Amino acid sequence: MSITDVTQTSKINHFVEFNASGLAGGVYLYRIQAGNYAETRRLLLQK
Repeated sequence: MSITDVTQTSKINHFVEFNASGLAGGVYLYRIQAGNYAETRRLLLQK
């Protein structure tokens, strides 16, 4: 997985695009960290 673009659109919302073409469908965990903030979430990838 590679992250190709991170765009800040406001102080609250951020969008991240990544290429999932090399990944199989399934449930993945991703982690976002910024300063003192950290959160782990699930991503369901359907192919």
